[in-house]
Amino acid sequence: VGSSFCAPSRLSCEGMGSEEASKLRSAAITGGRPWIFSFVISGLALTLVAIGESGIIPGEKAAPIPNDVPTRNDNFTPFEREMLNISSWTNTETGFPGSLSLKEAALCDPHEQVRLKGDLYTCEDDPTCLKCTNAGYKDRVNFQIEDWNQEEDKRSRYSLYKKFRGRDTLVLMAVNLGQIHLWLNWVCSCEANGIEPRDMTVMIATDENAYDVIVKAGFVAIPPNNHTISPQWGGRQGRHDHSYVNNLVWLSAIEILSLGYELILHDVDTVWKKNPLPFLRNVSTNLDVLTQLAPVWTMMGTANTGFVYLKCNARVMAFVQTLINLIPIKETSDQRLFNTVLRHHKMRQIRWMNLPDRLFPRLLHRKSSKNYPHALMGHAVSNSKTRKLTSVGMYYFNESCTVYNESLDVCKGLDMKDCNL
Repeated sequence: VGSSFCAPSRLSCEGMGSEEASKLRSAAITGGRPWIFSFVISGLALTLVAIGESGIIPGEKAAPIPNDVPTRNDNFTPFEREMLNISSWTNTETGFPGSLSLKEAALCDPHEQVRLKGDLYTCEDDPTCLKCTNAGYKDRVNFQIEDWNQEEDKRSRYSLYKKFRGRDTLVLMAVNLGQIHLWLNWVCSCEANGIEPRDMTVMIATDENAYDVIVKAGFVAIPPNNHTISPQWGGRQGRHDHSYVNNLVWLSAIEILSLGYELILHDVDTVWKKNPLPFLRNVSTNLDVLTQLAPVWTMMGTANTGFVYLKCNARVMAFVQTLINLIPIKETSDQRLFNTVLRHHKMRQIRWMNLPDRLFPRLLHRKSSKNYPHALMGHAVSNSKTRKLTSVGMYYFNESCTVYNESLDVCKGLDMKDCNL
């Protein structure tokens, strides 16, 4: 004895005459809903009985509902009703950990972690991975974190964040002079598509020249102080500069989340064709984290940290603080660390999904005929970013944009197809 759902439009039953099958299809279609069909095998005979959506065979009476069985929304105590909102559940009572330290995460312990091909985190003598991490990188990172946490600087940053009171979501990016044309291209994309980003965007400047450009364009910016990054770095991946820039983003992110804001974090090689916030808010009702897709096995997972949407709750706070705690072993790849922590057995309650590529596409090719008709944004991944943006009509940094600055136009005087920066 068995049963299955059968879509009326595709209903056909072997062994039935066409007239019987037609009658059965008509009966199933009545009311516009699929019906359940129960198949009873008796000897070699196959009997198909259509069961109505109420769960009973037509002509039979439904069993009475006992008086002591509550209907769907009845009999909740005030406390139970409050707990229907899962944001009120604490990490402790659901078994979700607080943020993990290097020792608690134990990314290099083969007995604790699932090893993937090409896994970055391997260190036979140290489950924390610290002994196998580049010494120069560790020293630089420790200085970055110590400098960032200076009390006077922290007070100054919080005063900047509070300028956005009344907003529920902020956008956070970091940029140096070497990538300022890409950030200005994002500003110009917003301008060209009728989006005002200044009232929701926090910028981190990693050198004084970048800071001056950001402020002149009318944006709120965190000044570089001592956490400067080489102004010459142009965004090439696989460099420690890329890692150092993104360290600052995560250090700022935890502060902004602590004030109750939700966050979009994205690289400056991104354009907006339409404000993605309404879409992100609507699809994230039951999620904690949304990311762009990165279907590359070397990233240890499919999350792309070039575009990340974070809800504000205790799980996300613990996740982000864990990323910060593990910065000393990250080295050059944010995505590897992000994906490794996301699949960590202690973080499995993080509710996460990748965003659809049709709406949040990765721009992969220097020559492309795609026009991405449904894209809300575009992200030029890897290298040759201006060429990739240009090839799909997403390079907006030109004389028609109000923030255009000829001295910052790295492609000035070049045919755009030859601008591979």
